[in-house]
Amino acid sequence: MKDVTYFYANISDEGFEANPVFYQYLQNLRTNNTFIKSASYLSHYETFSGIRNTVLDKADAVLEDDTGIPYRYFLDEFDHYLYGVYEKPIADFKSTYLLQKDLNEAYESEDVKPLDFSLGYHWRSGNQNWMLYVRNSEETNEEVAEEANE
Repeated sequence: MKDVTYFYANISDEGFEANPVFYQYLQNLRTNNTFIKSASYLSHYETFSGIRNTVLDKADAVLEDDTGIPYRYFLDEFDHYLYGVYEKPIADFKSTYLLQKDLNEAYESEDVKPLDFSLGYHWRSGNQNWMLYVRNSEETNEEVAEEANE
């Protein structure tokens, strides 16, 4: 059996300063698997470095679309698996800063698995992207593979 816990909280750095108990709670979590969907590119900004770093420190695996933690933060400690189609952010997110050139290059040059469902901001076009990042340790990879087969 697996548990999912939802919180309603301000996860910006300013929000963590205002609610240090919640931030401490996150810091004390054991390692986990993390799912990030339609996150409005918040962790791309320095004002959300606390939540980004917490996820990177605590996660054995992260499943996300491109609106989560930027690709570049995973390169040293995680193996990655790409799914779907990488496309520029929708018009609601116009900043060119949000277009990840390194992720785009990975989608163009690596083995990308098809994705036959739509879940996220690009639901109209169907051009969804999902990335699975698995901490690159042999023990973690075996655990994640076992859980995926359950």
